[in-house]
Amino acid sequence: MNRCTFIYADHGMAVVAYTIPEYGGVPVVQRNVFACMAKDDVYIDIHLSKVQYQSSDDSLFSALLETASFGPPLPRQPEPSPEIMKLFAEGSRYFLERNYRKAIGPYQKALDMDKRLHQINKPLWYVLIDNLGMAYGISGNLDKAKEVFDYGILQDADYPLFYYNLACTYAEMNKMELAMEYLEQAFERKANVIPGEKMPDPRTDDSFQRFMKNESFRKLVDSLMAP
Repeated sequence: MNRCTFIYADHGMAVVAYTIPEYGGVPVVQRNVFACMAKDDVYIDIHLSKVQYQSSDDSLFSALLETASFGPPLPRQPEPSPEIMKLFAEGSRYFLERNYRKAIGPYQKALDMDKRLHQINKPLWYVLIDNLGMAYGISGNLDKAKEVFDYGILQDADYPLFYYNLACTYAEMNKMELAMEYLEQAFERKANVIPGEKMPDPRTDDSFQRFMKNESFRKLVDSLMAP
C-alpha cells in the first residue's frame, strides 16, 4: 500500500508525498513528492522522486523545492520507456523466483536497450547490472558474467558491488589472485554503496569458500571486514 503524507504549504507551494514500496515485485521504496506553485496565470506541478528512500532524504526534497522559481524552461529528461521497465520487471520476477536462466533474457534485452537510450535511473541500473551478471554466473556462464560486470565498471568505476561481483566471478573461475584484487578494489569503494545497501561479508560467501583455507586469502578478507 502506498503511504501518502501532506508535508507542508509554504513559499506559495502545497506539497504532498507518497512512497511506492515495490515495482513489479522488486523492492524499490520510491518516494514521490509533488508540489504545486502558481504565478499570475501560470500554474506549475513539480514532481521529485527517489528510490531506496529513507526518512533522512526529506531534507533533500525540501532543499530542492526551496530552490524552485519561475524562469525559462529546462530541457526535459527522458523517462524509461514502458518496454524497458516491462523487461526489467519480468527479469526481476524470474530472479526473485531464483529462475536465473529465465531472468537472463529480459534483463539482457533491457540492458541492450538502455545502452542505446540511457534511460534507466542509477539505482535501478545498478540492480540490472548486478542481477544480470549474477544470473549469468549462477547459470554457469562465467564469461558473460564477467562481461556484464566489466561493462558496469566501465560505465561507473566507483560502484563497489560491481568489483565485488567480479571478484566472485573470478573465484568461480578458480582465479584466486584476481578475486583478491577485485575484493580489495570493492572495499576501497565501500563508502559508495547506495542507501539501504551494505557490503557483503566474503567470509560467508559461497564463491570464496574454496579459498578460505588459504592463509593469504583469509588474512585479506579478515582485514577487509575489520572495524
